[in-house]
Amino acid sequence: MPATTAVSHASLPIPTVLPPAQCQFGNEVVSVPLPYPQPLQITPGVVPTIFQSQLGWITLAAGDIQPGVFAELRLPRTTFVAGALISPEIRIQNTTAHDLNVYSSSALAQDDSSQVTGQRPTPDPRIFRDPENGPRPYPRALFVPAGQTWAFSNRVQLPFDTSASVTLRAFVTLVASDAPAPTSANATPLRQSADVPLHLVTPRPDQQLHLDLRADSEQWCVRVTDAQGKMPSSPLAVSMLASEPQGAYVIGARRGHNGNTWGDRWPPDPRQIPIQRTVNVWVGGSDYPTALATTTTTGP
Repeated sequence: MPATTAVSHASLPIPTVLPPAQCQFGNEVVSVPLPYPQPLQITPGVVPTIFQSQLGWITLAAGDIQPGVFAELRLPRTTFVAGALISPEIRIQNTTAHDLNVYSSSALAQDDSSQVTGQRPTPDPRIFRDPENGPRPYPRALFVPAGQTWAFSNRVQLPFDTSASVTLRAFVTLVASDAPAPTSANATPLRQSADVPLHLVTPRPDQQLHLDLRADSEQWCVRVTDAQGKMPSSPLAVSMLASEPQGAYVIGARRGHNGNTWGDRWPPDPRQIPIQRTVNVWVGGSDYPTALATTTTTGP
């Protein structure tokens, strides 16, 4: 009998790519790659691509937070279609010799009318559910190395009503790299904020997104087209929320992507019992109102 060699699972390479999901729409099958999320690679002296500033955007507000630290609030424009999903950019230029911790966020200024009436309006179901930022924006701890310029953003859902008064509120809080978070009593953060009014216009018929959502016991897929049935011409964000009667939730964003098709497989379930899922998918962008598609599926 030949000798066997024990292999430690810890020594086995971790796959970086799963077999693609096969998404079927009518007679057409779209292969959607499903890469594993990769950790952010930081190279000294190089700004990662996701933190590089957008070209051609305009600066809506700017100011010095402290000597040598300059902040800008940037967008491609100030007029958007009602219901658009935008990602304002907060650009931080750190010309000092010290690294900085940055807490930044953008959101819509709150309307206090509910405090007068005592009733809060029912949220529009099309409001983008963002797994990266949660149901409400919150400041994230980010890092700006000495001598570099980094840009940060989070998604902001604009109202679907063109008559709404829209003010974009952004802020930046800085603390020294060796200081505690600004919520700590012994921190002395420096803060800069800005309010910028935005203008909403009625979307044209050709700016409405159409979602073809398919889900079964193994996966979900969604194909996104414009009013002419073509691939949308500007970038989109996609989010999925699956709910089960047991109260468990699976939420994720843009896991697999191929052109105008997104998808992912369900995580393994050791129970191996039929599960009814209600699948919701939101798709939005700066040139399109956010759209919602819902379907129900039963799986193992």
